[in-house]
Amino acid sequence: MSDVFEARVSRLSPEGRRILERIEADSAALDTGAVPEILAEASRLPAQERERVMGLVLQLAWREGRAAEEAAAEQGAQIIAEAEKELRRRGEPVPDNMTVGQALSVLRGT
Repeated sequence: MSDVFEARVSRLSPEGRRILERIEADSAALDTGAVPEILAEASRLPAQERERVMGLVLQLAWREGRAAEEAAAEQGAQIIAEAEKELRRRGEPVPDNMTVGQALSVLRGT
């Protein structure tokens, strides 16, 4: 985590840190229904503390989304590379800027 994020976490109360740590510990919490449940606990915190926790949760969610996006891009690149290999093996032309959809069609043989 970044130093700025850690500094913001360090300013939380023990209760605020505990709530944030629960969300961090359960990486699936951001994709499941667990966040509203956990944030319900945060609603009992003082307003300023609650706002800090909510801001950090949003930052965690953004990071998770970003990581998922990068993983999907990597997977797409691998699919395209496999399709390009297959086309070369068949002796067919490899299109410029192949999309993942096109690559999947090549790999399915359709």
